Amino acid sequence: MVSRMNRITKEWNAARSDQRAGFTGRSGERRLLESTLGEDEPVEAWLAGKYTPDIEGGKSEQYDGVAVATDRRVLFLKSLSAGRGSNTIVLPYQSIEGIHHARATGFSMITTLTIAGNGRTSVTMTVPDSRRSIRKFVDVVNRHKHEADSGGTVTQQASPMEELERAAQLHASGTLTDAEFQKIKAKLLSDI
Repeated sequence: MVSRMNRITKEWNAARSDQRAGFTGRSGERRLLESTLGEDEPVEAWLAGKYTPDIEGGKSEQYDGVAVATDRRVLFLKSLSAGRGSNTIVLPYQSIEGIHHARATGFSMITTLTIAGNGRTSVTMTVPDSRRSIRKFVDVVNRHKHEADSGGTVTQQASPMEELERAAQLHASGTLTDAEFQKIKAKLLSDI
């Protein structure tokens, strides 16, 4: 039987990005996927870059990490230095309103990718030096978003209590501030 990490590494390599700006390793983020992904949740596409979350209208700091598209959701991951934990943003396809990407004008090789969530979270990511990978990533997200919108594929979405447990873990690890955790907690408890 293939270990979970070996499966994730194999899928990661199969979805290899065409980016050349020193982002192809990302071993910390690959290891972070082991604790984040479901047992049967495949890595379909990934991009490296700098992402900035906008949680309920409040911009956060910028992280140098990866965006991963699976068959269930989009994850933005940053493995922080020892003792500082990680930053993880999870957007299930049902909660994504849209995805937009635009290439910078002039000589720049930077693409800006924006994934808008339905009212709670949006993420903007600048992706250097990518053509094929950004198209593949956007195609994967659009396909799964369309499936979620049309009810074509049944995906398991975390309950508000499961999301609250995950937020509590992120808060305990230092990824979420007290204020961010309280906002998320209030929203999730209002959904129950």
